[in-house]
Amino acid sequence: MSIAKESPHTILHIEDLRDPDGQNCNHLAQVGDLITHVDDAPVHAANISSLETIIFGPLDSVIKLSLASDGQKYDLHVQRHVPINVWDRTLRWYELKPEFCDKDFRVFRMPHPCGRF
Repeated sequence: MSIAKESPHTILHIEDLRDPDGQNCNHLAQVGDLITHVDDAPVHAANISSLETIIFGPLDSVIKLSLASDGQKYDLHVQRHVPINVWDRTLRWYELKPEFCDKDFRVFRMPHPCGRF
Protein backbone atom coordinates (compact mmCIF):
# COMPACT_ATOMS: atom_id res chain seq x y z
CA MET A 1 0.00 0.00 0.00
CA SER A 2 1.24 3.49 -0.72
CA ILE A 3 -0.09 6.63 0.93
CA ALA A 4 0.03 10.36 0.29
CA LYS A 5 3.16 11.96 1.72
CA GLU A 6 1.27 15.11 2.74
CA SER A 7 -1.68 15.36 5.10
CA PRO A 8 -4.44 14.32 4.67
CA HIS A 9 -2.90 10.87 4.25
CA THR A 10 -5.00 9.06 1.68
CA ILE A 11 -4.40 5.67 0.11
CA LEU A 12 -2.81 6.08 -3.32
CA HIS A 13 -2.30 2.43 -4.25
CA ILE A 14 -3.33 -0.89 -2.75
CA GLU A 15 -1.29 -4.01 -3.26
CA ASP A 16 -0.95 -7.15 -1.19
CA LEU A 17 -2.76 -6.10 2.00
CA ARG A 18 -3.08 -9.12 4.28
CA ASP A 19 -5.35 -9.81 7.20
CA PRO A 20 -3.97 -11.21 10.48
CA ASP A 21 -4.28 -14.74 9.06
CA GLY A 22 -2.15 -13.83 6.04
CA GLN A 23 -5.05 -13.81 3.57
CA ASN A 24 -5.29 -11.13 0.88
CA CYS A 25 -7.67 -8.34 1.90
CA ASN A 26 -7.11 -5.72 -0.83
CA HIS A 27 -10.86 -5.52 -1.37
CA LEU A 28 -11.44 -4.09 2.12
CA ALA A 29 -9.79 -0.71 1.38
CA GLN A 30 -10.17 1.67 -1.55
CA VAL A 31 -7.85 4.13 -3.24
CA GLY A 32 -8.72 7.57 -1.85
CA ASP A 33 -9.68 6.34 1.62
CA LEU A 34 -8.35 8.56 4.39
CA ILE A 35 -6.10 7.12 7.11
CA THR A 36 -7.31 8.72 10.35
CA HIS A 37 -5.57 6.59 13.01
CA VAL A 38 -2.85 3.95 13.22
CA ASP A 39 -3.13 1.70 16.28
CA ASP A 40 -5.56 4.26 17.74
CA ALA A 41 -3.05 7.14 17.39
CA PRO A 42 -4.45 10.05 15.33
CA VAL A 43 -2.36 10.82 12.24
CA HIS A 44 -4.13 13.82 10.72
CA ALA A 45 -1.28 16.17 11.65
CA ALA A 46 1.57 13.67 11.21
CA ASN A 47 4.21 14.15 8.55
CA ILE A 48 5.19 11.13 6.45
CA SER A 49 8.27 10.32 8.57
CA SER A 50 6.17 10.24 11.75
CA LEU A 51 3.55 8.12 10.03
CA GLU A 52 6.19 5.67 8.82
CA THR A 53 7.57 5.47 12.35
CA ILE A 54 4.14 4.43 13.60
CA ILE A 55 3.40 2.03 10.73
CA PHE A 56 6.71 0.16 10.51
CA GLY A 57 7.13 -2.59 13.04
CA PRO A 58 8.11 -6.19 13.57
CA LEU A 59 7.62 -8.43 10.55
CA ASP A 60 4.34 -10.41 10.68
CA SER A 61 2.92 -8.33 13.54
CA VAL A 62 -0.57 -6.86 13.15
CA ILE A 63 -1.42 -3.17 12.93
CA LYS A 64 -4.82 -1.48 13.16
CA LEU A 65 -5.60 1.11 10.47
CA SER A 66 -8.63 3.35 11.01
CA LEU A 67 -9.93 4.65 7.71
CA ALA A 68 -12.69 6.93 6.46
CA SER A 69 -14.45 6.73 3.11
CA ASP A 70 -17.47 8.73 1.97
CA GLY A 71 -18.32 9.68 5.56
CA GLN A 72 -18.09 6.10 6.81
CA LYS A 73 -15.39 5.07 9.27
CA TYR A 74 -13.98 1.57 9.50
CA ASP A 75 -11.00 -0.32 10.93
CA LEU A 76 -8.68 -2.78 9.24
CA HIS A 77 -6.31 -5.09 11.03
CA VAL A 78 -3.48 -5.88 8.63
CA GLN A 79 -0.29 -7.88 8.84
CA ARG A 80 3.13 -6.29 8.44
CA HIS A 81 4.55 -8.78 5.99
CA VAL A 82 6.51 -6.93 3.32
CA PRO A 83 10.28 -7.33 3.59
CA ILE A 84 12.48 -4.24 3.50
CA ASN A 85 13.84 -3.22 0.13
CA VAL A 86 17.21 -1.65 0.83
CA TRP A 87 18.18 -1.02 -2.78
CA ASP A 88 15.95 1.92 -3.57
CA ARG A 89 15.98 3.99 -0.38
CA THR A 90 17.78 4.67 2.86
CA LEU A 91 17.04 2.24 5.64
CA ARG A 92 15.77 4.08 8.71
CA TRP A 93 16.80 2.94 12.19
CA TYR A 94 13.29 1.81 13.10
CA GLU A 95 13.14 -0.41 10.01
CA LEU A 96 15.95 -2.63 11.25
CA LYS A 97 14.58 -6.09 11.76
CA PRO A 98 15.89 -8.98 13.88
CA GLU A 99 17.11 -10.79 10.76
CA PHE A 100 19.73 -8.04 10.30
CA CYS A 101 21.24 -8.57 13.75
CA ASP A 102 24.72 -10.12 13.90
CA LYS A 103 25.15 -9.83 10.11
CA ASP A 104 28.25 -8.53 8.39
CA PHE A 105 27.65 -5.58 6.10
CA ARG A 106 30.14 -4.10 3.68
CA VAL A 107 30.21 -0.35 3.41
CA PHE A 108 31.55 1.08 0.19
CA ARG A 109 32.67 4.67 0.36
CA MET A 110 32.34 6.74 -2.75
CA PRO A 111 35.23 9.11 -3.42
CA HIS A 112 34.51 12.76 -2.78
CA PRO A 113 34.35 14.79 -6.04
CA CYS A 114 37.27 16.92 -4.79
CA GLY A 115 39.38 13.87 -3.97
CA ARG A 116 38.64 13.96 -0.20
CA PHE A 117 36.95 11.29 1.89
